[in-house]
Amino acid sequence: MVLADVPAFTVRAAAGSGKTSVLVLRYLEHVVTQGLRPDQVYAVTFTRKAAAEMKRRVVSRLRADGRAEDARLAETGPIQTIHGLCERLLRENALEAGVDPEFTVLEGPLRTTVQEEAVRHAIRVAPDESPEAAALLQLLGGKRSFRGPGGLHAALRQHVTGLLDALRSSGLTRERLEADYATPEVTVATWAAAMAEDVPALIAEVAGAFDGGWLDRATAAKGTTKAPAWLRPTIAEDLEATARDTCGLMRYVLEAWAALDSEMEARQAFDFALLEAKTVRALEGNPTVRERVRRQVRAVLVDEAQDVNPVQYRLLDALGADRVMMVGDPQQSIYGFRMTDRRLFIDRSERQECFDLSVNHRSRPGVLAFVDKVFQQEWGEGYRPMLAPVASTGDDPFAVVSPPMLGVELWPMEAKATPALAERVAEVVEELGDANRVAVLMRGNRELSEIARHLSLRRIDSRRTGGGERFYARMEVRDVANALQALCDPYDDYTLLCLLRSPFVGLSMDGVVQLADRRPVFDALAEYGQGSDPDRVRVARFLAWFEPLRQRADRVPAWETIGPLLDRSPYLPTVAKRRFGRQTVANVRKLLSLAAGEPGTGARAFAEHVRTIQRLDHREGEALAVDDDTPAVTLSTVHGAKGLEWDTVIVGDTLARLGKPRPDEISRDARRGLVEARLRGKGTAMGDYLRSREKESAVEEDLRLLYVAMTRARERLCVVVGPGPGQDTLAGRVARAVGFPDRLAEGIRVREGSKRPQVDSPG
Repeated sequence: MVLADVPAFTVRAAAGSGKTSVLVLRYLEHVVTQGLRPDQVYAVTFTRKAAAEMKRRVVSRLRADGRAEDARLAETGPIQTIHGLCERLLRENALEAGVDPEFTVLEGPLRTTVQEEAVRHAIRVAPDESPEAAALLQLLGGKRSFRGPGGLHAALRQHVTGLLDALRSSGLTRERLEADYATPEVTVATWAAAMAEDVPALIAEVAGAFDGGWLDRATAAKGTTKAPAWLRPTIAEDLEATARDTCGLMRYVLEAWAALDSEMEARQAFDFALLEAKTVRALEGNPTVRERVRRQVRAVLVDEAQDVNPVQYRLLDALGADRVMMVGDPQQSIYGFRMTDRRLFIDRSERQECFDLSVNHRSRPGVLAFVDKVFQQEWGEGYRPMLAPVASTGDDPFAVVSPPMLGVELWPMEAKATPALAERVAEVVEELGDANRVAVLMRGNRELSEIARHLSLRRIDSRRTGGGERFYARMEVRDVANALQALCDPYDDYTLLCLLRSPFVGLSMDGVVQLADRRPVFDALAEYGQGSDPDRVRVARFLAWFEPLRQRADRVPAWETIGPLLDRSPYLPTVAKRRFGRQTVANVRKLLSLAAGEPGTGARAFAEHVRTIQRLDHREGEALAVDDDTPAVTLSTVHGAKGLEWDTVIVGDTLARLGKPRPDEISRDARRGLVEARLRGKGTAMGDYLRSREKESAVEEDLRLLYVAMTRARERLCVVVGPGPGQDTLAGRVARAVGFPDRLAEGIRVREGSKRPQVDSPG
């Protein structure tokens, strides 16, 4: 492939086709052949890990070629994530962009906390500013579903936060959305205009104002013009009520958006969405910045371009480089929840010169033949096969031979058969003799946690990659937070009783009940701790270590309290003896490490910080419970496995119904700024329209998730299939493609029930 004379082009690179090598070669061509300096070549990757790997390869090659100065520039140069690029550009142009050059990037729990405060502010002020917002609050207050833990605020916060995250990442402006949802009448017009884009043949027949009657006129026209299934008669009262509810909900969202941006401006701490928006604004709106950047940026390389969102595409185009290579694979686009849009890469590939890297060099031929078979059936002519064609040796010289699907196993299972899945994983580990060669991929963290527990019962270690299930919701994290709070305020009876019941003390429930009747509890402890029965002995031991720590807890940072707390109390020895104790101890140590990362935060503030994050359901990954050199099965979500590979991959999450809708009363298409709040149980054609689009997108992304999962395997691919045809599931689609169970494709092995002795389920 000769690319030197092609300034701007795309590369469609299939899984395992060597795209990183192509990116490195193009980088070296710019530097070695074309004479650009490494600080003029901007390479954009999807993750920090990918950026580090590309930088390592580039620097190594430059050093090997004796180009020490170029290697030095590349090591500190712009090989980074898209957000790293935004940060670099804003700091270099801080004055013109109107930011403090020492601004910080807001991410993780702190970003979640700041957003929560903005949402709380919106819930306080929006009802006073908008009659629709006030009416919505009154409506929700009477709904039974809004009377759960946390009450009305928690339920409303969930809806507002979900929409806020999606709309801020869409590239749409707050001003545009304020105009689209200014009143219920304008909301209906916004909906009608959006639906009309998908039914252009109806427009002439229903010409006139986009008002509440538009849907009725369009429905009447169905007799003469083909219309989609979602178009249905709409009762005027339902349309008006739903538009009013939607308008009210959007008032909360937009108020929270304004408050969040204002707080981040005041702090000069920007989250990723605002970081992107500010960079685009500086490049598109300030000629000085634009000209300076265009003189500096001579070439741009973009990895994983199928996962670039619309705002990021604007940013990359605004750099103004005349030499641009974008590498991507629409078949691996799995980040729709981040507002990525694979169509942008496809459109660019159709407009520009496009080169194909289709042959997979990672997986054995039998595995590739299996994956190609499944997805050629699903995607037809649009699918790019990964198996290199092999000509027939028979009479037809143009025939292509497909090898037997060796290395592929189908595991028939019932839904939610986690113990059986763990048994079969254990069999594979036993056969290979090396747990490090095995990965189990699932779509959700909860399923991974279950697999980890069942593997632990079988004395098989596992390590998690790609996130974890709510670290801050773990009981051990709550225990430490309660201990810190009690040390700072021992007269908080509820917290102190929780601490006494926890493994820090181990008081029986009878002891807790007895103490609960003696308020304040802390004053009753000295007398209660006198005696020989087990609970009284435990209280006496507790006071012996609690009192000295209490004297200093409010004067030292949290990490200086947690260390002695764990050292002097019986907590760690107690939990270490329990089932899954290794993971519990690892999580406690991780919490200590997180506290040490905030050396200025006191014990009381850190405990409150942890509780706030628990309320907000922030998903921090659990700590690694095994060392890097310990043999362990890798457990990962499919999203977390992107870019990784293993000898044996087990795809275990295939039995759920395809395109299962989100259990939400809010329908949305955030890319287009479309929202419908179906809070009264009745909706409109707009909601049906959005749900139909959501289902289509969800089915497409479910299939791409399966493709990504399967293409992580080098030697052996094991896929769970159902025992029968069942619903429309990934397992069903795989089974139909390869003729399971009646006409199974050659080479595939079916692993029936485990022959290992069964292990009790975790309690």
